[in-house]
Amino acid sequence: MNTLGRSKQAKIKKLIKTQNQYPQKQKGYRQRLRAVYDNDLEQFQRYDEVYCIASRLGLTVEEAWEANPVISGSTYSEDLRIVAL
Repeated sequence: MNTLGRSKQAKIKKLIKTQNQYPQKQKGYRQRLRAVYDNDLEQFQRYDEVYCIASRLGLTVEEAWEANPVISGSTYSEDLRIVAL
């Protein structure tokens, strides 16, 4: 069950469309956000404090964790993007 409101879903879909316009620079990983951080919210929050992951995705920490989007990234920080919900 998706608990995000329609406006948040629309915001995320718009971000996906915008981010997918730019080609990925290097092959890297592609998986759900929670899987990247071992389904551990505290771990994600710690990484976010250092690397500003959620804001680079255009979301708050809570929105990113709740939406659990498929993200794509590599060793280059500018490659981090949302691929799908």
